[in-house]
Parts: sequence; C-alpha cells; structure tokens
Amino acid sequence: MGFEKLVFGLFVLFLLALAANAIPGPPMIVIGSVYINEKPAEVGTMVTAEVNGEKIVGFSVVTEGEYHIFLQELKNNDEVKFSIDGISTGAVIKYKSNGLENLDISVKKPNYYIPVGMAVLIIGLFLWKNLKGGKL
Repeated sequence: MGFEKLVFGLFVLFLLALAANAIPGPPMIVIGSVYINEKPAEVGTMVTAEVNGEKIVGFSVVTEGEYHIFLQELKNNDEVKFSIDGISTGAVIKYKSNGLENLDISVKKPNYYIPVGMAVLIIGLFLWKNLKGGKL
C-alpha cells in the first residue's frame, strides 16, 4: 500500500507541475489612438504587433480611432513593432508582463482613387473621340 500511495503522490505532483507551467503570465496591454492620414482610423482597420518580423497578434478596430492589443507569452524586453493595414508605424515598445502602455500610432497612406466625376469625364472623352472619328 505504501508504494501505491507514493506513486499516486508523485503522479499528482507531476500533474500540478504541468498545470502550473500551462498557465501563461499576465498580459501586457497596449491601448491608444490610431490615425491614418491624420484622421481617426475607420472601423475594420487592422492593427498588428510583430516580434522579430513575425505577426504575434492583430486587432481589427471596432471603435473609430481606437485600438487595444493584449500581448502575452513573450520574453521581457522583446521589441514589439506595430503596423496599420500592413504599413509600419515605426512605433516600438519593449514587452513587460503585466504592463500597460498608452501608445498612439499613425501612418500616411496614399489615396489611389479617381473621383467619380473624373472617371465620368475620362469615359466621356473616350466615347466622344470614338464617336467623332466614326468608330464605335
């Protein structure tokens, strides 16, 4: 009986050790404002955090111009870099378990859109040229 209790006790200690190692440390919370072209980022904008070029967490903006990210299971003093819709913000923080960081981030995105009026004008000129030349 004594041997069985010893084996059972060691088994319980082994399970407790596994459970203790499975519990992650407290996260670091990063919150702040997010801007694109000096305007609050729209709902759905993706803010990502990377360590050593690898994406570790992403957050889709749910309140215009605000974000919050929970960083967990990193090493203290790991450098965390942030990007907005895949564009680097240049912002870098050092990870601290159980830390809280207020970090406002922003990027400038080029606007590659043609206003509707401009598109209608271009199409109209194309059609007019073809009608005038007898082609169409």
